Amino acid sequence: MSNIPGFVFRQLQRSPIQVVFVAYSCDIDDWAKVPTKMSRSPQGIQRAMLPKHAKEISEFFDMADAQNASPTAVLLGIEQEEAYRIKILKPGTEQEVSDEEVTQKPTPCEVCIEFSAWPSEDYVDQIDQEISDLFLQVKERYFADASDEDSDEDSDEDSDEDSDEDSDGLSENDQRKDAKKFFESASALEIANACESRSFVNWDNPHKKQMLRDLLKDDRKPGLIIDGQHRVVGTRDKGKVPFVVSLLPTANRAELAFQFIVNNSSSRSVSEGLLISIIGNSLSADELASTEARLNRSGIKVSLIKAVMRVHEEENPYCGMLEFGIPGEAGFLEAPAMQKKVISQWYGSRGRNGDRPAFPRLRPLGFFSEFSGR
Repeated sequence: MSNIPGFVFRQLQRSPIQVVFVAYSCDIDDWAKVPTKMSRSPQGIQRAMLPKHAKEISEFFDMADAQNASPTAVLLGIEQEEAYRIKILKPGTEQEVSDEEVTQKPTPCEVCIEFSAWPSEDYVDQIDQEISDLFLQVKERYFADASDEDSDEDSDEDSDEDSDEDSDGLSENDQRKDAKKFFESASALEIANACESRSFVNWDNPHKKQMLRDLLKDDRKPGLIIDGQHRVVGTRDKGKVPFVVSLLPTANRAELAFQFIVNNSSSRSVSEGLLISIIGNSLSADELASTEARLNRSGIKVSLIKAVMRVHEEENPYCGMLEFGIPGEAGFLEAPAMQKKVISQWYGSRGRNGDRPAFPRLRPLGFFSEFSGR
């Protein structure tokens, strides 16, 4: 892999070293994994991937106008025992940047990743051999993890055999669920024993073998995705989609866990009321028109928000009473609640633009009869 140009710096004098660069999500996926918090890996510091969220991101980048972007950075760390594979070099040289040289002033650098993605294309229809070859590369790590476990080896092997009973009789969806359930509860020792003894060869559930193969492929990777796994998964098969990457190359697992906890516990989502107000008030008619189609395809019901603003601003019994979460406002009825419980019913009965009934048999609510001039 070619060296990637970037900048190295510290945000404070004692902050961990930080490297910022741009990389394609498909390339990130080749060398970085998600350290998921599962019983198999108690040291994991990430939540399991949410397939629905990854699908939403994939659709976000599939939209017809092709204007969408996700400008926030993907946060990465490095497995400490694999740290030698990723080097921060002075531009145009083989000389590594030392800790003492990194200050609060961003300094140009190059990121050198000495790692090759696993060649699954060499194992077409040979998944058993692929699993065995993969395990040889991560075997020491698995038995190191297993050495701290209290599980008995024989009971592990028994549970492994029992877990695949009657897989042939399960539907494909149930086989996936069965495989997922196994890997959510399996210990490092169970997985190591299954690979070492090659008992996995007798597994009837093909999804279970595929998950084992994918798990071992991930275990080879030196990079750790601390934040941004859904963006990587949702775009990795879409060609070369570039993302800003923030890498903490020298951070230990405690620091990475700290970053994950802080990023996911201290951040606060913007209130729905404020979002309604931004769309309804902060954009001019031309600005809203230029982005309305994109917002609609992103799941934002712009026309419904327009209806909320009409209720708040035009002459009707509820004029000025809605609350959007803006300091100093006079409203006291939560706009999101009104949108969900009242305005959406009126909006649904009066057509997409709120003017013409879509369902004549539905009678509008009393106060809206006056508001709409009927």
